[in-house]
Amino acid sequence: MAYLLTNLEYFPMAIAKDMEEVKLKETRWQAFQLGKIGHLVEISNSDFVSLQTALKDIVYDGTNTSLIDRKRITFPQNAEELQNSINLLVQRVDDVIPKYVNTSFETELNNYKTNLQSIDTSSISYPMDVSIEKYLLNQNKSILGCLQLV
Repeated sequence: MAYLLTNLEYFPMAIAKDMEEVKLKETRWQAFQLGKIGHLVEISNSDFVSLQTALKDIVYDGTNTSLIDRKRITFPQNAEELQNSINLLVQRVDDVIPKYVNTSFETELNNYKTNLQSIDTSSISYPMDVSIEKYLLNQNKSILGCLQLV
């Protein structure tokens, strides 16, 4: 089972593939479970992958979660745009890594960074019709979603 962490107003703050990842990301996770500083909500693994691949957004109303189509999805139109997007993601990973030194999540972050850097932008047909994360997943490479990079 995967998890969604929201603030008290139900705005999505993070996702985690399992409770171990929740505990790494939020040392106050028990306060989330009790609804004191936010909400910890179980989501299905398929919903988790939809969020990871940036194809859907999630809405939580305090009782139920719903996936909705993302507004304004734009995919890279050429190699330069793709490389710029990759560079931004790599920088985000680099910014997050220091929080998770000597944890299993540090390994996942480094694997994701390596997978991003291994994308051959010259071998892709443009415009892309999938997110970078979905592209990597289609290549059987491990990914992290932007809501995991917290």
